[in-house]
Amino acid sequence: TVIMFVKPLRLAEPHTEKTLRWLTTIRNSPEQTERYKSHHYGNNVLARFEMPSLATEEGIFVNAAGHIVEGVTSNVFWVKDNKLYTPALKTGALNGITRQLIMSLMPTIEGEFTKQELEQADECFITNAVQELVPIKSLENTLFKGATGSVYQKLYTAYQQLLEERLC
Repeated sequence: TVIMFVKPLRLAEPHTEKTLRWLTTIRNSPEQTERYKSHHYGNNVLARFEMPSLATEEGIFVNAAGHIVEGVTSNVFWVKDNKLYTPALKTGALNGITRQLIMSLMPTIEGEFTKQELEQADECFITNAVQELVPIKSLENTLFKGATGSVYQKLYTAYQQLLEERLC
């Protein structure tokens, strides 16, 4: 069976904030040591049904062990005490190209993190190749600095400069 979705690509303006929510769908385990982008997105489709609109919010997966993994269409980063965090690949996260670029711009602590660790963050943002860096203003009852976060601002500027250098 082949399923194809076709729709116009509407990009949000830079610094447009989104909200996060925890998904009830558990992230499936990687097929091997590292997850590769493939057709193994059954639980992403299930999770997508939990989200009324990805235009304004993103859902965050945890794995069977309860560790944060990634969003439905993104990698997740957060800042606590000016330190940058993201889930390790062994959680089942996809090693996205935008994720890799952000990690090359600032030392990043990778690990297995609980929901509570993200909920205690000062800043949060998600990344993917289409939307680039998207600031997060809240995760359910937790508020973040969103587009005004100093680490987000610094990384967004550095990311845009890197793109300009590589594309020109």
